[in-house]
Amino acid sequence: MLQSVEDISPTKKRLRIEIPSDVIEREIKDSLEKLRQRMRIPGFRPGKAPLNLIEKRFGNEVNAEVFEKVIPEFFSRALMEANVNPITPPVFDEKPEFRRNNPIHLSITVEVMPNIENLHYEDIRAKDIPVTVEDADLEDALKKVAGEKAVYEVAEKEIEMDDLVNFDFVDCEVVGEETTPSMKERVSQMGNEMFPPDILEKMIGKKKGDISEFTTTFDKTLSSKEL
Repeated sequence: MLQSVEDISPTKKRLRIEIPSDVIEREIKDSLEKLRQRMRIPGFRPGKAPLNLIEKRFGNEVNAEVFEKVIPEFFSRALMEANVNPITPPVFDEKPEFRRNNPIHLSITVEVMPNIENLHYEDIRAKDIPVTVEDADLEDALKKVAGEKAVYEVAEKEIEMDDLVNFDFVDCEVVGEETTPSMKERVSQMGNEMFPPDILEKMIGKKKGDISEFTTTFDKTLSSKEL
């Protein structure tokens, strides 16, 4: 929630925002519960694993996701409440800290349009610029709008190249490093350059709900350092 708005200059404002701890905890519990419903933990039926076990294994990832979710959400609310329209990306005055059962305090500076008074423009003349719109231009614009408003539906068919796929994956073990496997979620288009060919081969032909398990080796030339 918005705590205060400070006028630094005619074109700059500072917003102080507090995200309540109960909101953060509720988001964390909701995310853990959703993860529990999706996870398959050995020894437990789907959705029946203890929540504290899910939190122990994936708590850090869930905390990070919630942190990244609530900040832009409360920042947008604060902008509306303060009636501020920024013209540049926001700048954090100090790095936000995340601690369980504690509120998050934000101090954000934004650039705004100046309020110009006594502006007279009645005698300014504007010159018309002729614009020609072809049928093809109109058709392209309509296709673009239709694509942006499209609603995706889950398909029962096998995965093919260029399909948009939503999948969960568990990190592999990195030889020579201490790593804890963690569940992650990704939506990507099959054929994206981030996927090595062998991963693509394992995905193509799968259907909704399928599980794929395999071993592969990545060399240092791989563009995606995360993989």
